[in-house]
Amino acid sequence: MGKNKKKNNNNNNNNNNKKHANPSPKQDPIDDSKEQEQVNKQEQPPKIESTQEPKEPVEESGADDVEKDDKEEPKDTSVMGKEEQEDTKTRENNDIRNSFDSSEKDEQIEKLQTEMADLKKELKDTQEKLAKSSSTSSSPSVDEMEKSEENDKNEELEKLKEERDHFESQYNSLLNRISSMKNVFNKMKESQRDLEIVQDQVAEYESQNLKLKNKVELITKEKTELATTMVTLNKELSSLEDKYEALENKSMKYEKQLKDFKRQEKENSNTYTHQLEGYRKEKELLDTQLQELLIILDNNKQDIVNLKDEKEEMKQALHASENEKTAFEESLQQLSSKLEEQENDYAQSLREKAQEIKALSVQLESSADKNKALQTELQSLKDDIQSLKENSSLKDKLEQETKEQALQIGKLRHESIVLNEHLTKAMAMLKRSSDSESVDKELISNLLISFVSIPRADPKKFEVLELLSSFLNWDDDKKQQAGLLLDPKERRSSTGPVSKTQSFVSMWTDYLEKESER
Repeated sequence: MGKNKKKNNNNNNNNNNKKHANPSPKQDPIDDSKEQEQVNKQEQPPKIESTQEPKEPVEESGADDVEKDDKEEPKDTSVMGKEEQEDTKTRENNDIRNSFDSSEKDEQIEKLQTEMADLKKELKDTQEKLAKSSSTSSSPSVDEMEKSEENDKNEELEKLKEERDHFESQYNSLLNRISSMKNVFNKMKESQRDLEIVQDQVAEYESQNLKLKNKVELITKEKTELATTMVTLNKELSSLEDKYEALENKSMKYEKQLKDFKRQEKENSNTYTHQLEGYRKEKELLDTQLQELLIILDNNKQDIVNLKDEKEEMKQALHASENEKTAFEESLQQLSSKLEEQENDYAQSLREKAQEIKALSVQLESSADKNKALQTELQSLKDDIQSLKENSSLKDKLEQETKEQALQIGKLRHESIVLNEHLTKAMAMLKRSSDSESVDKELISNLLISFVSIPRADPKKFEVLELLSSFLNWDDDKKQQAGLLLDPKERRSSTGPVSKTQSFVSMWTDYLEKESER
């Protein structure tokens, strides 16, 4: 009976195992491989969570390292080397952790696979026991045996139900673990992707770091080159300053020379203005004399009409007047030669000044060409050049004035020629009047007015008195009374006898020559 009970218990256990094993395929029709993977995943979550947790700080540390690299890029090369060493250390730690995590995962998967294999074996054993119990139950038995067996079966059924419930709960827990493992694996994949992205970023940052190192090296090289260039530039600057000082000294000398030239030009201009004033006064005197002569000619026109019979005498007078004309022309030539000499001297002085100004302008232009780099500092020299240009414009003005003076001299020559013609006519008329002993009231009145108006110390007064005496044919007594003759012996010791008309004409010509020279 005991043996039968044991057999029945085994059969009941087999049946219960079959009942417990059969519902599992109904609940989840997954393949054995999938079930093993799920079981492995469900049994492993606590360890995976423990391994998952330290990865997050690793990622954070990687991100922090990247941020540190971004922040600490402009540091020195020594600091950059320390950061690279720290980055390599953190990467090695991360690789070690990842290797440990992968080995732990593999161990957990193997454990889950062994547990799944054990469960499959237990299920197979229960199925075989249930098959044997079903075969034994088909044989004939006694009612008592059936009742006792039924009781045993009921007990075994309850136990099997409890075991089934227990296995179902385990199965459900495994399914939950599998689902949680799926989520964990998804998270792991995402974290791996993030790690790959971070690794790519780290590689980019490393490349940037290398680029920055190269830039730092280039900058240091450029710094050394710039230092050398600064030294050379300082030397060049010192040399340029010395040149600038020398040029300033030269410019001061040129300014002094220009001031001297300006003074000389002012003095020359003053002298020329005085000379022009003298020429103008002489011209005015000649104009007054011409007017007087014109008046005399107008008065003598009537006498010319009445004196046609005296042509022969007039011819002789003309011959004498021609001789006097030659004398006048010689005197005028002397005056013109003097004027030409003065003009030549003035032109030579102007040419010399122009050459000096040109030389100065050439020197200044050469100094400006050499010092184009220092144009801002040498504006004073440019101002001097402009002043020289203004002086050249003054030179042009002086040349124009000389041309005008030459024109005036030509006009004066023309006027002197006209005066000579008028003088010849006047001398002829005077000879006639001296022969005829006729007196022109206007001429005498003009001579008296000029005699009175001339100051006492002026020698012109004596000349005018001599003209009056010769024109009025004074005797020696009258001349002595007028103060023209002091001693008759001195008068006798003079040159041979001269006619009244000739003495008057010679005195008149001498007077006119002296006036023209002044």
